[in-house]
Amino acid sequence: MEPKLKTDEPVRLNLEVRPELRQQMELLQKKTGAASLTEVIRQSLVVYENALKTKKEGKVLVVRDKGGVETEIIIVF
Repeated sequence: MEPKLKTDEPVRLNLEVRPELRQQMELLQKKTGAASLTEVIRQSLVVYENALKTKKEGKVLVVRDKGGVETEIIIVF
């Protein structure tokens, strides 16, 4: 029987990614000021989850620039 994990205990994951993805993650880390690549993944999952929820609710995701011009973000998943 497997021991039950506490919800607040970190779990170590090993990921195999292409060098281009690693570079993209590191660039996002620098742009966002994330403390680690783990934080980049955590923040990315929040955005992904919110996009899925938006699509499921039949809503659209819109970005508005400073001039008021709106652009719909197409959610393809």
